[in-house]
This record gives sequence, C-alpha cells and structure tokens, in this order.
Amino acid sequence: MFAAAASDLLASRRPSRFLVTGIGATLSYALLAAAFSTAMTPALASVLAYALAATFSYAGHKYLNGAHRLEAPPFAVLTLVGLAMSYVLPVTLSERLSLPAWIPIALTCLLVPLLNYVVLRRWVFGKALAEPGSAPRMNVLQERLQTIPLLLTLLVAGYAAWLAVAIVPTNVDVSWLLVVCDRLLNGEHLQTDIVEINPPFSVWLYMPFMFLERLTGGRAELWLVLGVIGLALASLAFSARILARADPIYFQPRFIWAFPAAFLLIVCFHPGEFGQREHFAIIAILPWIALQCARQRASDFVAGSRLDQMLAGMCAAFVVMVKPPHFALAFALPAAWLAFQRRSLKSLLVPENIAGAAIVAFYVVYIAVFDTQFITEILPLARDVYLPAREPLLALLDWPGFLILLTIATVLLADGFQRMHWDAKIPLLAAFGLLPAFLIMGKGWPNHAMPMIVLGTLAFGMQLLHSESPGRLKPVGKAAAIFGCFLVLLLTAKIQWFILTNDYSPLERSIASIQRVDRNPTIVSLSAMLQVAHPLSRRVGGHFVSRYPSASMVFNANKLAETGDDPQLRSRLADIRDGMIGQLADEIATKRPDIVLYETGPDWDNLMLRDPRIALELQQYGILHQEAGISVYFRKDLAAGGEAAK
Repeated sequence: MFAAAASDLLASRRPSRFLVTGIGATLSYALLAAAFSTAMTPALASVLAYALAATFSYAGHKYLNGAHRLEAPPFAVLTLVGLAMSYVLPVTLSERLSLPAWIPIALTCLLVPLLNYVVLRRWVFGKALAEPGSAPRMNVLQERLQTIPLLLTLLVAGYAAWLAVAIVPTNVDVSWLLVVCDRLLNGEHLQTDIVEINPPFSVWLYMPFMFLERLTGGRAELWLVLGVIGLALASLAFSARILARADPIYFQPRFIWAFPAAFLLIVCFHPGEFGQREHFAIIAILPWIALQCARQRASDFVAGSRLDQMLAGMCAAFVVMVKPPHFALAFALPAAWLAFQRRSLKSLLVPENIAGAAIVAFYVVYIAVFDTQFITEILPLARDVYLPAREPLLALLDWPGFLILLTIATVLLADGFQRMHWDAKIPLLAAFGLLPAFLIMGKGWPNHAMPMIVLGTLAFGMQLLHSESPGRLKPVGKAAAIFGCFLVLLLTAKIQWFILTNDYSPLERSIASIQRVDRNPTIVSLSAMLQVAHPLSRRVGGHFVSRYPSASMVFNANKLAETGDDPQLRSRLADIRDGMIGQLADEIATKRPDIVLYETGPDWDNLMLRDPRIALELQQYGILHQEAGISVYFRKDLAAGGEAAK
C-alpha cells in the first residue's frame, strides 16, 4: 500500500501522486476494516479490506502513476504476505486475546508498509529503477536477491509468532513461571508462599514480561513471544556481525541466505518448547560461540571490541544461570579444546569468560546469603524427590542418538574432525558439553534436549556452508551432506507436523467449562503433572493459589518409595509423600479454591482419592467437566449460588 509510494518517492518519480496513492490505499484499508468489523469477525473484515485496498494500490500505481514496469508476480507475493499478516494479527490479538479491533488494524497499517517499503524499493520496482541513468540491471538484480533473505527472515518471525500465539498453548513450565511472577508482584514470597524447584534466576527471567503486562494490560504471553523473537533476531544479528568483522566470507551470498534458515532453527525448532529457559539459553550462547570462532582466526587470539566481549560474557553467564551448574560444560569443553589446540591457557582467560564467571560467582553468593531457604529446603527436596525420578537409560538415547548421527555426518563432510572448520567445531563441542546435562537430568524431555540439538544442527550447517561446492566434494562428503540434510529435515518435519496436528481441544473445552461459571476463579491442582493446571490457570484469568504447581512431587515420591530397595529410604520417601498430601488437603481447606484440577487414573485415584484428608475436602466439590484423564471440580456452594442467582 503506502510502501510503493515511499519507494518511488525516493526515486523521485511523481512524488505527490505516489504519496496520494499509497496513503489512500492505507486509509482505505483502515476505514474498510473498521466498517466491516461491525458486521463480521475482525479477521474476515481485515482480509477483505486488505484485498480491496491492495487492488486500489496496484491499479493506482500502474495506471495513475505510470508505473507500467511494475512486476505483477513479485507484487502478488508481497500482497499475499500482507494478506496473511492482515489475517494473523486480528486472529491473534482480537479473537484470541480479546483486544479491541482497532489494535490489529493499526498494526497492519504500520507493519505492512514498513515491510513493503524495504522489499518493494529493491525488488518489485527494480526494473523501473533500471532505466538510463540508473544502476545497471545486474546491480538491480543483485540488490533484489539480497532483499529476499530479509523477507524470509520476516516471514519466519511471523510464522513463529503465529505458532506461539494462535496454534500452540503456552508451554506448561513457562505458564507456571509467569504465575510465580504474578504472585510475587502481588506480595507473596518465593519458597515460602510458592515453591519453585529451580534457582531464582528462572523466575527473574520472566519477570520483565509480567511487568509489561501490569504496565500495558497486554498479556505477558504476548510480550514473551515478541521478546523471544526479538532477542533471537538480535542475538543472531550480533553474532553474524562478530563473524563478518573477523572474516569477509560472511558477506558472501550463501551466508546471507543462511541467516533466515538459522533464525528458523532457533525460534521454530520445537514450537511446543517456545519460551522455555533452554530456549533463552540457545539464544544467549550464540554471541560467545561467534566470538570464539572469531578469536580462532587471529594468531594472538584477539577478536571483538570490549563491548562485544562484555556482552558475550553476560550472555554466557545468562546461560549458566539458566541451568547451574550443568550448562557450564557448554563453555568449558570448547574452551578447553581451544586451549589444548593452542597449547596455551589464553583461550580460557579471555575477557568474556572472566566476566561471565564473575557474574555467575556473584549469583551463587547471592543465593548463599539472601536465599538460604532454597539451599536448606528446596535443594534437599530436589535431591530426594526430583532428581532420582529418572527415565531408564535406553529411553534417553533418542535425542543423543540424533546428535551422534548428525555429528558423524558433519565429520565425514569435513573429511575428518581435525579438518572440520572451527566455525562448526566450536558449536559442536558446545553441543556435546550440553549432553551430560541431558543425561544427568534423566527426564528425556524435549526442552532438555533442545539446546544440544539446535547447536549440533548449527554446527552441521556451518560445515556445509564452509565446504567446497557440491561438485567438488568427495563421494563420502556428498553422501554425508545428503544424509545430514535428510536428518535435519526429517526431525524438523516430524516436530512441526506433531505441533500442527496435535489435538488441543481438551484444554479448550476445559477452559470453556470454567469460563461459563467463573471468570476469575481461584485454582489448585491435585494432578501428577503440571500440564493439567498450566497454562489453563492463565487462560481462564484465574488465580493459582497453591504453594506447589501440582502434586508432581507426591507422584515422584510415591513412585520412588514403591520401587526403592533401601527400606530406610523408602520410609523417608513415604513420609515426604504423606506430608505433601497433607499440605495439599490443608490448602484446599483453608484457601477454599473455586476450582480443583485433578488427574484421573487408577493408580493415582488409589493414592489420592482414598486418602481420607483429600476425600474429605473433595466432598465440598462437584465435577464440573471431565476429559480423558482430567477432572475439573467446582465448589458446590458456588454452583448453588450461581443457580440461585439465575
């Protein structure tokens, strides 16, 4: 719309006419969308208005402004992108988040012209600019091709936002940590009123998004999506800048075209784990890796400005504080290998490592001095109940197996580990540094595997980019390249297919059942898993009042007590289990929540419903809604009050 006017205005082509056409198309969209919204859904109104405005824009620039060389196919591609944006924004903001219809209309009027301005100026109107006195046609074509990666990057950002807001419910762990932040801002105290098994940085990480919710009224989940995408883009751009300053090869087209692919890997690898702490760790580790790759090119191991080094050090500390101390190995292994290769400790004592270590040391001191409750209560609980609850070793090998297969492909592509390019070797070593953390945790969860898989995939991609052209590769190298690409594409397709076809309707039906009777309920969970209560509590606008995110510790303690060999340990675990059941029953009695979420199942029923303390409290509740494995209990006196009011 307005973008075409802006691009040709800069080319000094009938400025007033182009401005009139562009502004007219933009205003037409805004007015039509606002009018249509009164008679149809915001998404349909926006799409219909955009289609009409785009038709007006094309006709105006072609016939009124004399842009006869306007290229219809590229213009159509960008129009489709704009149509997609005009649909996604109202679906997400108005229909999903219940924001006023004018907000997505205003954002469309802002974002679509901004996108088109960048792209149309070099792409769609490229031939019109290649006239006598303008740049040669080949230069125009080159500029046009360089713009496509930017467009692809923006498309990836839009796809990631669409997945995170409109398709996939907010991750269970992320939802719980947002609940914790909300309650802390209400004056409650961590580890006293709320038990969080992770150190405090896990909570601090999400606090800015909850602050923004309080300041703006926009949901923290939306700010989280924007924050993750923005931080990923900034981290990747910063890392690319470090590498490009150290090696001009990164200005070559193939590396520029690889940028949106790397961005896609970082933000969309596993949409179900979007916004997890491990997701932030992937984003934060990139500058440190880039700086080590840049240093390896210098004989004196010097690279980056002081600001680059400090930012990389802060990001490194960020990664370690996400999962202390396990994630420290992601830095220790590459740094140790660099020191071994150079026969010098200089690679260990670089400013970013020192700065990162200092920040982590300060964090440890903070916990030891100001968060003693975490050390005296939470760590023993994690030691007894959380860490021993592990999957069998064979069940943990799927993710490491993928990493090993991809590593074999990378090594064969490079014709040996020693010949592997350092820009691939360093992230690969970091990936293997994360492998012990995955095995030590022993859960096999995708979020635990995500950092090592993403870094391993980045390593393969870097080796592919630095390898010779396909025609000059040895047969083994060609086979390795094909095999590695097949592995990456297969895993990516499987995850995306699972996410896009997964059935989220039980959650939606449970949410709808609660919203019919109470818009802002108080909630506790008696489920064995966090998934039952989160993100449901956030989605219904409820207040989760329990000290524990669920009864998962009861489940773990009971399982360990039943399978343990040491009688003394089994007795202690049974005491922990019974004590926590008692605490949950007391919470229901004293806090009298409106909703109790319960996970049904024979074994769990035998443990919880046959406990007289739980059974007594649940007598005050009736079943509001049931799904496979999930029961929603609603307090009977509230249900009776609602019927009386009717």
